[in-house]
Amino acid sequence: MVRDHTGYLWVGTQNGLFRYDGIAFRRFGRADGIQGETIASLHVTRSGELWAGTNQGLFRFDGRQFQRISLPAQIHSIEANAIVSDRNGVVYAGTDAGLAAGNTATGFRLIAPIGRQTVTSGVPMNLLANALKFTERGEVVVQVNCEACSATNKTYRFRVRDTGIGIPPELREHIFEAFQQGDGSVSRKYGGAGLGLSISSQLVAIMGGVLRVDSEIDQGSTFEFSVQFPIVKDFEETGSRSAAAGDSADCDPLDILVVEDNSVNRRVIEGVLVRLGHGVTLAEDGIEAERILADREFQLAFLDVQMPVMDGLELTKRIREREAETGDHLPVVALTASAMKGDREMCFACGMDDYLPKPINFEHLRAVIAKYQRTAKRTATSER
Repeated sequence: MVRDHTGYLWVGTQNGLFRYDGIAFRRFGRADGIQGETIASLHVTRSGELWAGTNQGLFRFDGRQFQRISLPAQIHSIEANAIVSDRNGVVYAGTDAGLAAGNTATGFRLIAPIGRQTVTSGVPMNLLANALKFTERGEVVVQVNCEACSATNKTYRFRVRDTGIGIPPELREHIFEAFQQGDGSVSRKYGGAGLGLSISSQLVAIMGGVLRVDSEIDQGSTFEFSVQFPIVKDFEETGSRSAAAGDSADCDPLDILVVEDNSVNRRVIEGVLVRLGHGVTLAEDGIEAERILADREFQLAFLDVQMPVMDGLELTKRIREREAETGDHLPVVALTASAMKGDREMCFACGMDDYLPKPINFEHLRAVIAKYQRTAKRTATSER
């Protein structure tokens, strides 16, 4: 949901794109080429252009109708929640092939065409959105450079530089920890819970890099990291299963269900689990997960405690009610950003087996998975 420069409120749904003019919502119909397409993301640029990412491509609204933007052959779709513009009017989009930049005049091009989508689109998009939020004047610049190249690998350096408010020296060493957003007044003015940098740091670490920051008060900040990617023909994704072999060679892979309403959190958890060699199925809420569970069996489930529609507590209760008849047992791990006294007990009381606080700690996640891998292995042995 976004508001454009004229005051119209725009809402993207599975039934198309709607505009509210203060009296009623109007759907933009088939003539606009966007009806019936799932709206992945909406963004209004500083010049007032409205951009929509859908399951059929990228659209720009010219004030009368939506125009489909032609994408290069290697870009097939726009990643959900990943359209943002910088202060020079360049539109950035996270795509299935990496991070793309451009506009209607220059067209789109991949500026990070090699490597895994989570890092090449998710982290720079997160850093860019953060820089725009804290930069009221000046500029925000995104740079992607190839630092080194061999016959099999390339190392890319990603850098996002802004002229914003900067970060005090005493806070820089903690800036990648959860809920560390300057101070209370900054949080009230700019919003956000402070999870973005923590999640980005974890994603970069998963890929073997380190997210660093250089900053001066009232002068701006520069966030950068370097990641090595294997050279892949035609920008195809690397085989994540083979990449994961080193992390999970001594473990049997599990079929895991992840239910999480936050798209960034889903990418983080999926990236870790795939790297560890597991099969992953994603759901956005309890209702979707319940439909999936009716048709498939899993060996482990991670459920977000707080979700719209149906939360993880209610879903767990329904799972246990069904298992009372079948005799099965699906191990359920609670995921929650809440650390209040009694939360853990509440999760266990509704039938959950384990508890992980967010942001997810890699080693804690790995330890939990290892426990249920051993359980699954003993079960499989006893059934032989």
